[in-house]
Amino acid sequence: MIPTAGHEGWYEVGPAVAALGEGRFTARGTELHDALAEELPALIERAGTRVEQADIVFTHSSSTPAWTRVGQAFGFADKIFHIYPETGNVVSASIPAAMARARRAGRLSRGDRVMFLMGSAGMSFALGQFVF
Repeated sequence: MIPTAGHEGWYEVGPAVAALGEGRFTARGTELHDALAEELPALIERAGTRVEQADIVFTHSSSTPAWTRVGQAFGFADKIFHIYPETGNVVSASIPAAMARARRAGRLSRGDRVMFLMGSAGMSFALGQFVF
């Protein structure tokens, strides 16, 4: 939600949503990535994957420092292909866009073991893997 002028009486705006004021989107990225880090061991176990076996990791395009911090904690920081600095947050297109950019950059080749991670508003998280 982005609070707008004249919202009074239509919806309540809590301090977490309106931290930056009217007309400004407030992201809670640090909290999102911290929650993802808490859930990641269970996601890894359910997927039956070993993160160290991934050749490349694609993530939802959000904070590069936050994803790097999560990657460092779980041993895959050097495998993340970040696109956020160039594209910003491209939401549900994050992983496909990163894959396309990695392919063009020569960082994704047939036979590579791919892992992908996403974390999104509402604290929904996913981890998947496949061979490209």
